[in-house]
Amino acid sequence: ATINVDTIDIDDTDLFDDIRRGTFEINSENSLPLDASLAIAFYDEDTHSIIDLIVSPHVIPSGKVDSITGKSTAPTVGHERIVLSESNIKNLQKTEKLILQLKVKNAGYDAGQVVVLLANNRIRLEVVLVADVEF
Repeated sequence: ATINVDTIDIDDTDLFDDIRRGTFEINSENSLPLDASLAIAFYDEDTHSIIDLIVSPHVIPSGKVDSITGKSTAPTVGHERIVLSESNIKNLQKTEKLILQLKVKNAGYDAGQVVVLLANNRIRLEVVLVADVEF
């Protein structure tokens, strides 16, 4: 299942016009008994379309899952860096919104692992753009 988890308005920021290099730094903590993958969609309001999509090459691993109860017993913590290409930067400069999307999957589904979702299970994401800006 794909879930839009957040939309970030960035159209009021002229600073993006001066970016020369950039990296998305992603910190995560996952206590869900589900693996997740992150995509960052660049949305252009002029064309009402997604003009770029960065899909994280790494999976945010599920919390530790008890094989008997299917419940997550401890969260996993991760850190990832995604370096922006020249094309990504040009599209970022045209973008009005960034849409964060998560795709979740039961990693043990093919093996028949049943999981239990609890009200206190969560995925915490921190996405930071670190950029070199030329004035």
